[in-house]
Amino acid sequence: MKPSQAKKFPLGKSDFKNVIEDDYYFVDKSLLIHQVIEDDSEILLFPRPRRFGKTLNLSMIRYFFEKTDQGNAHLFEKLAISREHTWNHQGQYPVIFLTLKDVQGENWDECYKSLKKIVSKEFIRHSYLLKSKILQENEQLDFQAIISRDADISVFKFALKDLSEYLFRYYSQKVVILCDEYDSPIHDGYFNQYYDKVLSFMRVFLGSAFKDNIYIFKGVITGILRIARESIFSELNNIDVYSILSEDFSEFFGITQKEVQIMLKKYNLMDHEHIIAQSYDGYHFGKHLIYNPWSLTHYLAKPHAGPIPYWMNTSANLMIRELIYEQRLIDINDIQQLIEKKVVWKKLDENIVMKDLRLYKDAVWSLLLFNGYLTVEEKRKIPNENRFEYCLKIPNTEVNEYFQREMELFIQKGNTIKKKQGNNQRKKTVFISYNHKDEAFIFRLKKDLEKQNIPLIIDIDHMKFGDDISDFIESSLKTSDITLAVISENSLKSPWVMLEALETFFIEDIEKRIRYIPLMIDDCFFRENFYSVFIKSIEKTIDCIFDEISQLSKKYIHADSLYIKHKRFISLRSNIDTVLFRLQENLVADFTNEAKYLKNFPQLIRLIAQ
Repeated sequence: MKPSQAKKFPLGKSDFKNVIEDDYYFVDKSLLIHQVIEDDSEILLFPRPRRFGKTLNLSMIRYFFEKTDQGNAHLFEKLAISREHTWNHQGQYPVIFLTLKDVQGENWDECYKSLKKIVSKEFIRHSYLLKSKILQENEQLDFQAIISRDADISVFKFALKDLSEYLFRYYSQKVVILCDEYDSPIHDGYFNQYYDKVLSFMRVFLGSAFKDNIYIFKGVITGILRIARESIFSELNNIDVYSILSEDFSEFFGITQKEVQIMLKKYNLMDHEHIIAQSYDGYHFGKHLIYNPWSLTHYLAKPHAGPIPYWMNTSANLMIRELIYEQRLIDINDIQQLIEKKVVWKKLDENIVMKDLRLYKDAVWSLLLFNGYLTVEEKRKIPNENRFEYCLKIPNTEVNEYFQREMELFIQKGNTIKKKQGNNQRKKTVFISYNHKDEAFIFRLKKDLEKQNIPLIIDIDHMKFGDDISDFIESSLKTSDITLAVISENSLKSPWVMLEALETFFIEDIEKRIRYIPLMIDDCFFRENFYSVFIKSIEKTIDCIFDEISQLSKKYIHADSLYIKHKRFISLRSNIDTVLFRLQENLVADFTNEAKYLKNFPQLIRLIAQ
């Protein structure tokens, strides 16, 4: 078929009826409906990366099931589902359809307004119920209040459950409930600090609709992640989750190799196969090799424009940048290894706990995988554990080039650090990293270093009241040559000392030289069970701060400073093993008593001068 005669691609279109009636090219995914009906579970959750066809698939399911006066059977006449025995379900059910992908806001009030608007529109779509006799007087008032968006929040919380009951009464038929991008408001709440409020609402809003709802025939939910332990779905015993690691349903989101071959032949673009495979292929969903549908269809629409990163360009990717390159919750060397087309083996958890995202590094790897930035090559069972370890890699050049660009920015930031290598005419400047509970030792060390005419940067001399601590640390590291870290039980518990250590490690990676000199004044990290006791202490602090935030939130009191403190301690929890490993695997200057101080101080001076 000549390109001029071929159907256009439905770029950015997600309404199934419009796609079919306007004669756009459609990859037949209708057997998804057959499998949904055949599945034993009432509720099915499909976590998939953004723009992998979730909304279009849910729209297709809606038009298949929905009972309307006009009928929608003609939309499926040429599709595979029309030849299955499950075709007899077509047009037999009332449907509730919500997409929450645009329910966002900088605060809970804005988010809630967006949510009310979406719910109101769905009630308007079923406003014929108001003219029927199936609603009680109080139900009519609630219905009208939801439409006008004036209903109390307690009414909105149960809106889906109530609407399903009303539709059941009207049609004498169970209801299909479809919820697209259910986790979008939860993600937004997490990063904009109204997580508890949005979670409290969604727990009832979705939980009441899908848990023990006698009026539901099938429920289908899509999102990016399975939000776990927050108990939105934890009490549902009638739900099956089919993630990208599951074999079932793996071919229905994204475009398979076989489907790509058909498209390329139809559009006379077989000579583009290699470019497309390199740029947009590489996702392993269950047993299928999957192409990114967003980028693939945009490429096929304009093949001569070349392999543009269409999918990557649809997001600012701020969350990934923050977690990897700013907070460094995972080893930057792992990312470099992936960029070099190597693999990393990591433990994964399909049940993402947003509250603990910065607490456990496995969660960040899971987040990268389920968001579509990585894919699974293979897996292996972990000895003596009832879980697997997964071989991860970057799926294609589109994503690889994104990581390369971010890494270049990361390195450029490091290159702004003034390098002083080779300048033997000037004494090296030493930045002293410590905790103020160790000031007695610090005053002596400072005095002795100054006697040796060593230039020092230390907060007690260089910081003024009101100065930003983070800015001071960044400036100090840029203008110094050595970070002299005074290690003690006090300093290891300090998020600021942790930040200074991690920033120094980063600079070392760029400059390819040692500039972190640890100096211990107690041997706490060599004690038996130190690590486990220490971690428990940090986690207890994190929980206490979080509880305090929750209490203030209930009283509508801003807790911005506590959120910042909470973030610092989570970073401490996530990275403490990196620092402890460095201390335990390398020779640390021992200043734990007077004799060792006198013995090792001259050696310290020589080390600084090297």
